[in-house]
Amino acid sequence: MTTEEILPGFSPYTLTGHPEGFAISTSPGDGWLIKITRKDADTTWTERVVAWVLQSSGTVLPLCLEDPGEGSTYFPTLDATLKCHVYHPDAPQTATE
Repeated sequence: MTTEEILPGFSPYTLTGHPEGFAISTSPGDGWLIKITRKDADTTWTERVVAWVLQSSGTVLPLCLEDPGEGSTYFPTLDATLKCHVYHPDAPQTATE
């Protein structure tokens, strides 16, 4: 059974045209979180990392859900208007974080 048969309209190549390089691998988010602060409004919220995307450039990007109702995704660490702190809740936090 193909991905298309399981999830009609889904393409495993959705991320291949990203400016950071072609997506060559993904891994589950595995409990990682991102604390995000909008620089211009000083608004803070936390997002779950749904996947880690390895780009052909060697960059690993955290992928988050932008709109869970639609299933759209985004890379918050690439948005210049956002300050991001990626962490795992089970890891000890340092004072500088």
